[in-house]
Amino acid sequence: MPSALSSDGASTPPFQGGEYLSSNFLTLPSSLNFPSSSSFPSSPNLPNSLNSLISLNHKFRSQRGQAVVEIAFQIPLMMALLFGGVGIGRVFYTYHSLQKALRGGAGLAAKSINVNYCDTSDLTLADVRNFVVYGNLQGVGNPVVPGLTTDMVQILPERGIPDSTGLTECICTTDADSCDVASTGRVPDFVVLNFGPDGFPLPVPFPFVNLGTVNLRVSVRMPVTGS
Repeated sequence: MPSALSSDGASTPPFQGGEYLSSNFLTLPSSLNFPSSSSFPSSPNLPNSLNSLISLNHKFRSQRGQAVVEIAFQIPLMMALLFGGVGIGRVFYTYHSLQKALRGGAGLAAKSINVNYCDTSDLTLADVRNFVVYGNLQGVGNPVVPGLTTDMVQILPERGIPDSTGLTECICTTDADSCDVASTGRVPDFVVLNFGPDGFPLPVPFPFVNLGTVNLRVSVRMPVTGS
């Protein structure tokens, strides 16, 4: 049986009975330095890792609960801002619609002829009220603004003060400066349309809260050009 070679190239006797005769058999060179067992990282500490996982879990649950509480406080605020913005927009839209309706009615009254502002049953004044509320002279259809009626529309004639820029209410008397054209009066200088001193009551809806009404005091004045 041939001899085995050791790491240094020397001859080594063959195996006998499963054992080798020399301790130099398969001896590695001394230049190969393996790290010692102390230089390897130790195994993780299982109890400490478990505590860390439990701590992270508690922290995550705490943050999640805090986020839920913050959302619970933010939802009412967001709803208030949302419905508040919608309510403000509705108020401006209604005011613009009422002002537009009064402007159309004032223009109709200012250009009409033979209008007796001292007679509440005058047909032209009735047509003006219908035009303000319904947008037509017949008074049919839905009002331009819900809740608006012809009884709310007030038509006021005005007279200019001589040698002044002021205006005064045109009274219905037998005086020459009155607006009673059926007697000795003459047509007014201006006509004013509004919804009375209290204005138009606009309800302000809001979920679960009664905010009452907002009085929109809309008024339009136009010079009378009709005779």
